Amino acid sequence: MTFLKRHLLFLLITFYPVTSIAGGPPPPMLPGALEDECEISSDLENDLLLGDNSFDDNEECSLLAQGNVVKEGETLRSSTTTFTNALSGIAQGGLGNNRGQNVALIQKGFPASGLSAGDAWENYSFWLSYSRVETEDDLSSTAFDSSTNNAMAGIDYIVSDRMVVGLAFLAEDNDVDTVFNTGSQKIDGFMVAPYFGYSLTDVFSIDGSVGYGGYDIDQVRTDPVTGTLVDGDTESDRWFASFNLNAFRNVGNWFLSGRAGMVYSEEDHDGYTETGVAGAAVNPAVASQELEFGQLQIGGEAAYSLGNFEPFVSAFYEYDFEREKIIVNAGQARPDNDRDDVRLGLGVRAFSNDGFAGILQWNTVLDRSNFDSHEISLFGRLEF
Repeated sequence: MTFLKRHLLFLLITFYPVTSIAGGPPPPMLPGALEDECEISSDLENDLLLGDNSFDDNEECSLLAQGNVVKEGETLRSSTTTFTNALSGIAQGGLGNNRGQNVALIQKGFPASGLSAGDAWENYSFWLSYSRVETEDDLSSTAFDSSTNNAMAGIDYIVSDRMVVGLAFLAEDNDVDTVFNTGSQKIDGFMVAPYFGYSLTDVFSIDGSVGYGGYDIDQVRTDPVTGTLVDGDTESDRWFASFNLNAFRNVGNWFLSGRAGMVYSEEDHDGYTETGVAGAAVNPAVASQELEFGQLQIGGEAAYSLGNFEPFVSAFYEYDFEREKIIVNAGQARPDNDRDDVRLGLGVRAFSNDGFAGILQWNTVLDRSNFDSHEISLFGRLEF
């Protein structure tokens, strides 16, 4: 039984006026309710009362019930976009696009790919990256604060003057205060992702990546009835795929680039049983669930070469064609479930004459209701 089905059952049992069935007052509402478009048929209500927990597979609403599913969808979105955007930039950097390094080095009499370190590592680049993302939702029914640390490392190889391939590794640590259920969540995981970049012409190029990884999820919430802490621990598998079409043009000291792309990701969570402080089960087992995320992006960047330094600004429009809806209780503040936003960035690149390139960048997300996100990232590449 899917996560959706299990929690829909839980919600119906919670909200149904059981006084007429078993006597006594109805149980108090726990987090989670259906939006208007998620209709419940009378047949389904009868099945639930008769103990039939089966559901049709065409339900499309994600529910906030036990645990922290409200945060899971946002975690998948934030983590996937952070990783894939970085890999696109890394692939383009391997091709010598979106940066003035080639021009700066050639003008100083050095080879564009840096100084040779011997035939064994010729055409290879090693890179390291670190980013920290702070996100906040201030809507009372869904509020959370999140701090995510991403450490990445990789190696790429210049196959030809038009193609680069590489392999990236990601370690992620996500700490969340889930204010909406007076709890917390910790997500630790890793991903492995091959990527490539290919120059179609002197102006256009493509890049893409795929990745797979696993995550441990430890979470705590406060039971709204008893006020006690409830634990829920599980694991998940995640995969993603991304593809981008890029354009690059040099006008004097200006380096102008554009990108249109798509990313899609899925995450499968194992089922688990919530336990109380003493370790005893306190709720029905939470079934396994599948989260999906898909996004289209279009935007660009303008950079200006100052010799070995290159400040830049970027702006991208992002549209989520697939996302997890957040559902709240009747009477609670409803989230807008925004599907689009604008991501703005500022940064500077620095280049040395021995094949080293570094990037410092800041990003923020605009035009999402009750939501703020800020990212700071550092990147270093050594070319041989």
